[in-house]
Amino acid sequence: LEAAGFEATIEENHAVVSGIPGTLAAGSLEKTIHELTNTFLETGKLPVRQQQERMAAIMARNGACGITGEEGIRQTLNELSECDNCNYTPNGKPISICITDEELHRRFNP
Repeated sequence: LEAAGFEATIEENHAVVSGIPGTLAAGSLEKTIHELTNTFLETGKLPVRQQQERMAAIMARNGACGITGEEGIRQTLNELSECDNCNYTPNGKPISICITDEELHRRFNP
């Protein structure tokens, strides 16, 4: 759970969640924790990388907050631009790039 952004401790046979990721959509807490714990139990013998990818997919699916409207999109993009490495995932893969008009024409008008 901590790898997914939760603050949690394990006590006897249950987890106590004391903090949740700010990106988690309202109303999806129980579902997300249930999916994460089931995935962890199911993938416990997989390589760590595959476990992380499955957990990231769950967080992305359940973290979608349904931003709509031009102002909401602008606010989200402004918040993203304030990040240190807003153009890359934590693994260094690009999530956005700048493409010139010429490049767009080259790619879409062969």
